[in-house]
Amino acid sequence: MKKFLSLLIIMIVAMVGCGTSDEVTEHVDEGKQGGEEVSTLATSLKVEKEEDKLSFTISLTNKGEEAVMLEFPTGQLFDFIVVNEKSEVLYKYSEGMMFTQAIVQKEVGPSETISFSDEWDLMVDGQRVPPGRYRVLGELPIMTVNGSEAFREQFLVEENVIIE
Repeated sequence: MKKFLSLLIIMIVAMVGCGTSDEVTEHVDEGKQGGEEVSTLATSLKVEKEEDKLSFTISLTNKGEEAVMLEFPTGQLFDFIVVNEKSEVLYKYSEGMMFTQAIVQKEVGPSETISFSDEWDLMVDGQRVPPGRYRVLGELPIMTVNGSEAFREQFLVEENVIIE
Protein backbone atom coordinates (compact mmCIF):
# COMPACT_ATOMS: atom_id res chain seq x y z
CA MET A 1 0.00 0.00 0.00
CA LYS A 2 2.89 2.38 0.82
CA LYS A 3 4.45 1.69 -2.58
CA PHE A 4 1.14 2.41 -4.30
CA LEU A 5 0.69 5.71 -2.44
CA SER A 6 4.30 6.71 -3.15
CA LEU A 7 3.84 5.94 -6.83
CA LEU A 8 0.56 7.89 -6.90
CA ILE A 9 2.19 10.93 -5.28
CA ILE A 10 5.11 10.81 -7.73
CA MET A 11 2.69 10.66 -10.67
CA ILE A 12 0.67 13.62 -9.37
CA VAL A 13 3.82 15.70 -8.85
CA ALA A 14 5.01 14.82 -12.34
CA MET A 15 1.69 15.83 -13.91
CA VAL A 16 1.63 19.15 -12.05
CA GLY A 17 5.18 19.82 -13.24
CA CYS A 18 4.07 19.34 -16.87
CA GLY A 19 1.58 22.23 -16.71
CA THR A 20 1.70 25.29 -18.92
CA SER A 21 3.03 28.70 -18.08
CA ASP A 22 2.14 32.16 -19.34
CA GLU A 23 5.75 33.30 -19.11
CA VAL A 24 8.48 33.16 -21.70
CA THR A 25 11.85 32.25 -20.28
CA GLU A 26 15.07 33.46 -21.81
CA HIS A 27 16.83 30.87 -23.96
CA VAL A 28 20.27 30.04 -22.67
CA ASP A 29 22.57 29.10 -25.53
CA GLU A 30 23.57 25.52 -24.88
CA GLY A 31 25.17 24.90 -28.26
CA LYS A 32 23.46 23.58 -31.33
CA GLN A 33 21.48 20.85 -29.66
CA GLY A 34 18.73 19.35 -31.73
CA GLY A 35 20.29 19.46 -35.18
CA GLU A 36 22.62 21.43 -37.37
CA GLU A 37 21.96 24.92 -38.68
CA VAL A 38 21.24 25.03 -42.42
CA SER A 39 23.29 27.89 -43.87
CA THR A 40 21.10 28.29 -46.96
CA LEU A 41 17.95 29.05 -44.92
CA ALA A 42 17.31 32.54 -43.50
CA THR A 43 14.45 33.36 -41.14
CA SER A 44 13.22 36.93 -40.71
CA LEU A 45 10.48 38.73 -38.81
CA LYS A 46 8.77 41.97 -39.81
CA VAL A 47 6.60 43.84 -37.31
CA GLU A 48 4.50 46.78 -38.49
CA LYS A 49 2.94 49.18 -35.99
CA GLU A 50 -0.35 50.89 -36.64
CA GLU A 51 -2.44 52.93 -34.22
CA ASP A 52 -4.70 50.04 -33.22
CA LYS A 53 -2.78 46.90 -34.17
CA LEU A 54 0.51 45.14 -34.78
CA SER A 55 1.00 43.14 -37.97
CA PHE A 56 3.53 40.31 -38.02
CA THR A 57 5.14 38.47 -40.93
CA ILE A 58 7.65 35.66 -40.51
CA SER A 59 9.52 34.58 -43.61
CA LEU A 60 11.87 31.77 -44.53
CA THR A 61 14.09 32.19 -47.57
CA ASN A 62 15.99 29.39 -49.28
CA LYS A 63 19.15 31.13 -50.49
CA GLY A 64 20.51 27.89 -51.87
CA GLU A 65 20.48 26.45 -55.37
CA GLU A 66 18.51 23.32 -54.45
CA ALA A 67 15.04 22.83 -53.03
CA VAL A 68 14.70 21.91 -49.36
CA MET A 69 12.00 19.76 -47.78
CA LEU A 70 10.71 20.95 -44.42
CA GLU A 71 8.72 18.78 -42.00
CA PHE A 72 6.45 20.23 -39.34
CA PRO A 73 5.24 18.01 -36.47
CA THR A 74 1.62 19.25 -36.83
CA GLY A 75 -0.51 21.47 -39.07
CA GLN A 76 0.80 24.49 -37.17
CA LEU A 77 3.33 26.08 -39.52
CA PHE A 78 4.08 29.23 -37.51
CA ASP A 79 3.48 31.03 -34.24
CA PHE A 80 3.70 34.61 -32.96
CA ILE A 81 4.04 35.52 -29.28
CA VAL A 82 4.00 39.01 -27.75
CA VAL A 83 5.44 39.46 -24.26
CA ASN A 84 5.80 42.49 -22.02
CA GLU A 85 8.89 43.59 -20.09
CA LYS A 86 8.04 41.10 -17.33
CA SER A 87 8.07 38.27 -19.93
CA GLU A 88 4.33 37.74 -19.49
CA VAL A 89 2.61 36.42 -22.60
CA LEU A 90 0.03 38.94 -23.79
CA TYR A 91 -0.75 37.41 -27.17
CA LYS A 92 -0.07 34.04 -28.73
CA TYR A 93 -1.35 33.21 -32.20
CA SER A 94 -1.80 29.50 -31.44
CA GLU A 95 -3.59 30.03 -28.10
CA GLY A 96 -6.93 28.23 -28.21
CA MET A 97 -6.42 27.01 -31.77
CA MET A 98 -6.50 23.43 -33.00
CA PHE A 99 -4.15 22.04 -35.62
CA THR A 100 -4.08 18.75 -37.51
CA GLN A 101 -2.09 16.08 -35.72
CA ALA A 102 -0.15 14.93 -38.74
CA ILE A 103 3.33 15.56 -40.06
CA VAL A 104 3.17 18.28 -42.71
CA GLN A 105 5.78 18.57 -45.45
CA LYS A 106 6.53 21.77 -47.33
CA GLU A 107 9.04 22.16 -50.13
CA VAL A 108 10.86 25.49 -50.54
CA GLY A 109 12.48 25.91 -53.93
CA PRO A 110 15.78 27.63 -54.68
CA SER A 111 15.57 31.40 -54.06
CA GLU A 112 11.97 30.94 -52.83
CA THR A 113 10.53 32.66 -49.77
CA ILE A 114 7.55 31.42 -47.78
CA SER A 115 5.79 33.81 -45.41
CA PHE A 116 3.09 33.67 -42.75
CA SER A 117 1.25 36.68 -41.33
CA ASP A 118 -1.03 37.60 -38.45
CA GLU A 119 -2.38 40.69 -36.65
CA TRP A 120 -2.97 41.56 -33.01
CA ASP A 121 -5.44 44.26 -31.96
CA LEU A 122 -3.35 45.27 -28.89
CA MET A 123 -6.14 44.07 -26.59
CA VAL A 124 -5.78 41.86 -23.51
CA ASP A 125 -8.87 40.90 -21.53
CA GLY A 126 -10.89 43.61 -23.28
CA GLN A 127 -8.43 46.42 -22.58
CA ARG A 128 -5.73 48.00 -24.73
CA VAL A 129 -2.20 47.27 -23.57
CA PRO A 130 -0.43 50.22 -21.92
CA PRO A 131 2.38 52.09 -23.68
CA GLY A 132 5.71 50.37 -23.29
CA ARG A 133 8.32 48.07 -24.77
CA TYR A 134 7.22 44.67 -26.01
CA ARG A 135 8.97 41.67 -27.58
CA VAL A 136 7.50 39.87 -30.57
CA LEU A 137 8.72 36.34 -31.17
CA GLY A 138 8.07 34.54 -34.42
CA GLU A 139 8.63 30.82 -34.78
CA LEU A 140 8.51 28.24 -37.53
CA PRO A 141 8.21 24.91 -35.65
CA ILE A 142 10.23 22.97 -38.22
CA MET A 143 11.07 19.42 -37.16
CA THR A 144 13.39 18.34 -39.99
CA VAL A 145 15.14 19.83 -43.02
CA ASN A 146 15.78 17.36 -45.85
CA GLY A 147 15.19 14.51 -43.39
CA SER A 148 17.74 15.70 -40.81
CA GLU A 149 16.78 17.01 -37.41
CA ALA A 150 16.35 20.80 -37.50
CA PHE A 151 18.22 23.28 -35.31
CA ARG A 152 15.03 24.84 -33.91
CA GLU A 153 16.64 28.11 -32.76
CA GLN A 154 17.41 28.92 -36.41
CA PHE A 155 13.68 29.32 -36.99
CA LEU A 156 12.97 31.51 -33.93
CA VAL A 157 13.27 35.27 -34.47
CA GLU A 158 12.58 38.24 -32.23
CA GLU A 159 11.86 41.96 -32.62
CA ASN A 160 11.36 44.66 -30.01
CA VAL A 161 8.60 47.17 -30.49
CA ILE A 162 7.53 50.26 -28.55
CA ILE A 163 3.80 50.84 -28.28
CA GLU A 164 2.80 54.40 -27.51
